[in-house]
Amino acid sequence: MKRSPIRKRRPGLRRGELTPAEKEAERNRVYDRCKGRCELRGRDGLPLHPNHQEGVLPRDGATPWDHWHLVHLHAKRPAFWSEAQGNTLLGGCPACHLFGMHTLGRKPVVADKGETLEQLREQAREAARVQAMREEV
Repeated sequence: MKRSPIRKRRPGLRRGELTPAEKEAERNRVYDRCKGRCELRGRDGLPLHPNHQEGVLPRDGATPWDHWHLVHLHAKRPAFWSEAQGNTLLGGCPACHLFGMHTLGRKPVVADKGETLEQLREQAREAARVQAMREEV
């Protein structure tokens, strides 16, 4: 019995999947929104990795260690390229993205309902104060 060869690559896009040009436009939009800075922070408001890079990172680079990263908080399914379900795309530095998230398994806190990073830090400080008061009693 003769069998057809296994198809190694899907011939077209999946239903709802963005084209490469649309993905690049989304990447540029997120880069412009975060101004090329790392947005990955933990519950305490600190970066996800000690080697976090401050400042503006270049959009592209020759290696994964010298440029800004587009970070998917959920799987890269077609629905999660859009931020209609919430803030699912963030910008990150290589250390926080590759080591903090992928190697160490840390999860960033996402600002919902229009919260700013400073508001998240204040909430973390308040939670730490409350925890310290509970421990004293």
